[in-house]
Amino acid sequence: MSKDSLVIDQHCFLCGKENPFGLKLDIQRLENPVRATASFTLEKNYQGYGGVIHGGILASILDELMIYALYFSEIPTMTAKMEVKFKKKVSVGEPLTGFARIKKDRGKMVEAEAEIVNAAGDQVTSATGLFLKVENVKRL
Repeated sequence: MSKDSLVIDQHCFLCGKENPFGLKLDIQRLENPVRATASFTLEKNYQGYGGVIHGGILASILDELMIYALYFSEIPTMTAKMEVKFKKKVSVGEPLTGFARIKKDRGKMVEAEAEIVNAAGDQVTSATGLFLKVENVKRL
C-alpha cells in the first residue's frame, strides 16, 4: 500500500463498529445538498471536567462528520487543518446532533464545515476544515 493510500476498516474510534472503546457513530447521508449527520449522546467516560464532555471528543466528531460529508460526495480525503469554536458547554448525557457539508472544492484540497447542536437547536460547537484529497482508498 502506498503512502497516499487509505484503508477503511471497522476500527475507527468514531465510527468503527468493531472498536470496543469507540463511539460507534451512525453517520447518515442527507441529500440536496449532500451532507453528513449523526445523532448521539455522550456518557461520562468522554468527559473532561466533571459532567462536561471533553472538547477534544467534540472536535473529533466534527472532523469525522466533515470527512463523511466529503466521502458521501465521493471525495476521499485526509484532514490537513481544522479550526474549532466552542460556544456552549456540553453536559454528559445531553442529546446532540451533528451536521457537515462541503464548503468549497479547491482542486487538491476541499473546504468543509460542521456543527453540533443540542436538543433545543442551539449550536454548541462548530468547525471548518481543509482536507487533502487522496487517490487510493481500500475498504475492508
